[in-house]
Amino acid sequence: MRKIYILLAALFVFTLGYSADFTDVKIYLNPGHGGYDPNDRNVLTIPFEMGDTLGYYESKSNLIKGLELRNMLQANGATVYMSRTQNRSEDDRVLSQVAEEANANGVDAFLSIHSNAFNASSNYLLLIFHGRDNSPKIPESLPQAKAAWPRLANNPLTTWTAYTTSTNIRGDSTFYGTYGLGVVTPLTVPGFLSEGSFHDYKPETHRLLNPDYCKLEAERFYKYYCDYFQADLPATGTI
Repeated sequence: MRKIYILLAALFVFTLGYSADFTDVKIYLNPGHGGYDPNDRNVLTIPFEMGDTLGYYESKSNLIKGLELRNMLQANGATVYMSRTQNRSEDDRVLSQVAEEANANGVDAFLSIHSNAFNASSNYLLLIFHGRDNSPKIPESLPQAKAAWPRLANNPLTTWTAYTTSTNIRGDSTFYGTYGLGVVTPLTVPGFLSEGSFHDYKPETHRLLNPDYCKLEAERFYKYYCDYFQADLPATGTI
């Protein structure tokens, strides 16, 4: 019976307590990738076989985060644009078109939601804007990333393997040694891409299979927007 009460309380907290005012704030959300195709970042996840859509796909977890964040923002007056709201192959849009859509709508903040992969033993946060390290092409992109960092890093449910006492906020031209990332390079509005964790780190893979865990990352993004746009923070926490 106690477990039932806890679950009900958790659902209650997820649906109430957001009283910020984002009137006149415009935000563009880009849940990275789209569909269940080879480039949509499938990871072998017990007990699912590769290619099973019940297993881990980055495209799926990114969308859960994006939709939850959209709902929180819209419930408090924000105008939210999204690059996709479904997870089909046709939702994996041309990145430059996504950026141009954000530009055309003159948004106040752009966010591309992703997770990362490397060697199956690393798990840390990485935020990337367009430009050189400490020198963004759109000046406000760096303050936005800096405002987001402490909210995203404060994740007691995972295990960070690096950058626990420092930030990892990079300019794409420096980080990749090329012109930049396709989704942030064309931006004329401020914004950044978030690699929220490493989905090939097996404990994190399984955590990301849980929609409620993904929604907690959305909540951290929401609190970052409260900080940045000086809106009231939620009056309740999350069990």
